This record gives sequence, C-alpha cells and structure tokens, in this order.
Amino acid sequence: MNEEQASAQIAFNFGPVNGNVEKQEIHLDKPVDKGDKSDNVVGDKGDDVAGGRGVLSVKQLIILFMEMLDVTLDASGINQSALAKLIAQVSGYAENTVRPKIAKGVDYDAKQTRQDAERIAALLDGIKPELAEKIRNNVRE
Repeated sequence: MNEEQASAQIAFNFGPVNGNVEKQEIHLDKPVDKGDKSDNVVGDKGDDVAGGRGVLSVKQLIILFMEMLDVTLDASGINQSALAKLIAQVSGYAENTVRPKIAKGVDYDAKQTRQDAERIAALLDGIKPELAEKIRNNVRE
C-alpha cells in the first residue's frame, strides 16, 4: 500500500469560532473500499423488514400517515394539500410528487399496495401492534 492510498485529508469547519477551515491529515489502517455499502444496511439479514432500503416510498408514507392520523383520503376526510406538504417535509420527497399519489388514493386490491401495507405493518409491530393490525385488516377487507 502506498502513501497515497493510506492517507486522507479531512476538513473541519469550526464556523463562528475562528471562521477558518482546519485540515488534518489522517492515516488509515487499510484502504477504503468504495464499493462497501455496509453502513447503509438497515439490519441483519432476516431482521430487515425494510427490504434492504432505508427509505419508505411515497405510497408507504401515505398508508402510514393515513392510519396514524385516522383519516380517509377523500375530500371530506382530510386536506390533501396539507397532507402532501406534511409528507414532503418529513420525507424529503417533492410535494408535487406526493400530491398526485394522495389524489389517486390507496388501492388495497393492488399487489404492490398490499406489499407496502405489510411493510408498514411490520415496522409498526413493535411500536403499536394494534395500528399494525388495523393496516393488515385494510388489506384483508
């Protein structure tokens, strides 16, 4: 291993303390494998109900918020624009991505929706089992 592979430079910005960027050279014991994504794993194999992804889809978030807030997506049930704004703020998805999916609604007969609902229910099992069961019952109806 040559010196170039074994060292890296890190910049620390101490901001209002002195306004300067301090650089410190560090030496690594081994080269960094840029292909290693182990820090991005949600859990060990078998425990990972998130399916290897750390982010919920818009549809999954809609199911989650709909059940947590105990509302329906029809016009009388909730202000859809406000829900879209909330989901966008919490998730980082663009509001104009979330809003049409809320307007479309949740089709529990669709295979993907059933899978999404099960993923949300699995995540809620250890937090609020009755809410998880409510989501599962929506799929069964």
